[in-house]
Amino acid sequence: MWIWFAIAVVAVILELLSGTFVLLLIGLGAFAAGIATWLALDFIVQLAVLAIVPVLGIFIMKRMGKFHLRNPLASESDANLNLDIGRSVFVEAWQAERRQAQVSFRGATWQVKPAEHYTALSPGKHRIVAVRGIVLIVEPFGEI
Repeated sequence: MWIWFAIAVVAVILELLSGTFVLLLIGLGAFAAGIATWLALDFIVQLAVLAIVPVLGIFIMKRMGKFHLRNPLASESDANLNLDIGRSVFVEAWQAERRQAQVSFRGATWQVKPAEHYTALSPGKHRIVAVRGIVLIVEPFGEI
C-alpha cells in the first residue's frame, strides 16, 4: 500500500524539479492507486487506476485550456526570446527577383528577407521583426 504513496511523492518532487504537469498527474494517479490499495482492490484495478487517472487529468486540463501546445513559430518573433528583434539594420540594396538582401549585423553578414506584408522593397533603415534560422525578417523602420 505504501509503495503507491511513495511513488506519488517521488513523482510530485520530480514534477517540482521539472515544471511539467505530466509528472504531477502521474503522482495523482499513484496516490489514487494507493487509495485503491487501501480499499483492498485487486492489483489489476490498482494498475488501471494508475493508468486512467493521469489520462483523465490530461483530458480535463486540455478541455480547460491549461494544456496547450505553444506555437513554435511564435518564438521567432518574440522579443523576450530573441534580443535581435526590434534592432535596426541598414539594407543597401535588395535583390528584387529573390526578395532578399545581405546586411552586416553584429559583425557578420546576414541574409535579410522582407516581412510578408512588406511589398515595396526600398533600401534604407529597417527593423528586425523576426529571426528564422539565419535569416532576418525585416520591415521598414517607419512601419509598425
